[in-house]
Amino acid sequence: MNDKWTPLKIGDEIPLLGKYIVTRALKGCNGKKFFDTTLGFPGWSYSNNYVTAYMGVKSAVEDKSGWHSIYWGDDPPKTRGWYLVTMIRTNSNRARLGELFYEPKKARWLAVPENWEVVAYKPFPKPYNGKTAIFE
Repeated sequence: MNDKWTPLKIGDEIPLLGKYIVTRALKGCNGKKFFDTTLGFPGWSYSNNYVTAYMGVKSAVEDKSGWHSIYWGDDPPKTRGWYLVTMIRTNSNRARLGELFYEPKKARWLAVPENWEVVAYKPFPKPYNGKTAIFE
């Protein structure tokens, strides 16, 4: 996994295949700019929202680095919020990446797709905070 952000500039060649964590530059209803991270593709953009940077990501099945799992003796998340997750399809052992919300008071992941089980999680990295030519 590439643990460093790759900033995007206008005219950059954008990777189209693979899994990525992206930093999005968004404008809220009040017109104020803010940044967040999510799973996505570097070429995403809509309205006044743009991807400003990306980094590759592998599921916990492909690379356990940085992942936590109750199956490896780790505790579930203590903080309420969104996490990057590796899920396994229960009837086929197929793995996929996703992002789910964890509610510690209920000790469960919310909105897990049917026939899928969360087997590992990790927090999203902080958004890219460098300057790019895309959203200045």
